Amino acid sequence: PQPRPNPQLKEEPAATPKPPPSQQPLWEALQAEETEDDVPELDDELLPEAIALVRKLNKASTSLLQRRFRIGYTRAARIVDYMAEVGIIGPPTGTSKAREVLPWQDDGETNET
Repeated sequence: PQPRPNPQLKEEPAATPKPPPSQQPLWEALQAEETEDDVPELDDELLPEAIALVRKLNKASTSLLQRRFRIGYTRAARIVDYMAEVGIIGPPTGTSKAREVLPWQDDGETNET
């Protein structure tokens, strides 16, 4: 017979140890500093094509990527979120309209005239 698992002994992934409560604000500030400088990564083979598309059309939306690339909402939203985080497109406007594509540099030149 198989041994029954003990519900009191849960295997959880190792977590970063928390500092004592007196040092908690300092700890949170240090954690925030570490993540602010990190460049987000997205490992999606459609990303270069999606960036080219939004720059060509000068607009970006999750539904646009879904239709053009025949992908699901989650994948399209992840690509749009990434493009916003790295400064390719602007933040959401609070409406269902497409996001603004921000000026960009290519070979040291901006697309502004």
